[in-house]
Amino acid sequence: MTSKHILIALATSTALLATQAVAQDYTPAEGYYDLSDQPDTGMFVQGGPKPGQGKLSGPPPLGEVQMEDVQVGPATFTVNYPIFDNFDALPEDVDLIREPVQSFERPEGDTHYYEVVLVNSMNISWVQAAILAQGEGGYLASLTSAEENAFVFSLVDDDKYFWEFPDDYTPDSHYRIKIGPFLGGVRVSDTEDSLAGWQWLSGEPWDYSNWAQNLNDGVTDRDPRNNTQPNGAGRQNVMGFGELNVPVPTWGDYWDTVAQYGERGMPSGYNKGFVIEYDTMPN
Repeated sequence: MTSKHILIALATSTALLATQAVAQDYTPAEGYYDLSDQPDTGMFVQGGPKPGQGKLSGPPPLGEVQMEDVQVGPATFTVNYPIFDNFDALPEDVDLIREPVQSFERPEGDTHYYEVVLVNSMNISWVQAAILAQGEGGYLASLTSAEENAFVFSLVDDDKYFWEFPDDYTPDSHYRIKIGPFLGGVRVSDTEDSLAGWQWLSGEPWDYSNWAQNLNDGVTDRDPRNNTQPNGAGRQNVMGFGELNVPVPTWGDYWDTVAQYGERGMPSGYNKGFVIEYDTMPN
């Protein structure tokens, strides 16, 4: 898929605003590659830190890309970066903090347990996070009620868990919206309907949702485009908190290429963490 396709997917649903977003002047932010005109390598190449600008460095090499199919719950992802089976297998350049497990009595009457993982190195994708959660006997948090959603958000209601698009990160700057911690929703559908096919990794019914809604208030939502979520037209198939300009308990749909491991030249943004949910207290 080319960067042109990505811009189309990330633009607003109206043709007028999409044209305005693409037409805006673009100067690469200091320390970042402009990869928007690079040849298609089979990866989404649209930006990323230059060598020496942090642990995640460099654009991906051009040419053949090694792809691997990874099964996560009901979905299959094709990835071009290594996947590690558990926390102990993670390499040294993955810098994370596993925070104390917190309990919550759900409206159903049972008690579940939640572990926040802060990823300072920003190189754990949704797919990798789901594999790590599974390896611990849990799953990415599957929020089935307003009460559970509010509790889990209270654990991550801090800017340190939210990554903000910098100005001119890509030709579409996203107006400094934030990507928050990954949650356990995954989209399994062959339609273009952004709302269709969402499932929880826990297997629980998708009876509750809290997608971000367009506000355009200049504070919580500084994006002049219609940012109501989900808006990926079938191509943004994972989710987490975020999609507004401050930490919010609402959800956004994201590319599964966000925060992949290795020298990949991140096109779709980064991520600073995820939340694991357990049905019983983990060891």
